Amino acid sequence: EVGVGEEVKRGGNGRLEMGEIAKVVKKVVVDKDGDEVRRKTKYLSEKIRDKGDTDFDMVVKELTKLCKI
Repeated sequence: EVGVGEEVKRGGNGRLEMGEIAKVVKKVVVDKDGDEVRRKTKYLSEKIRDKGDTDFDMVVKELTKLCKI
């Protein structure tokens, strides 16, 4: 488990309830309890972005080589 999410408790009928969704969103976005989730999310976002940049740079280099042939 990566730890960048929170589970929303379902009501007795198995459906998601607006109040429970609001509670979890508030916890993750506003409350001190969400600090760790926000920190991990930011870290993963940066890693994914860096990986994407690296892959993109590699493609550009390969295309440049092909254009010089």
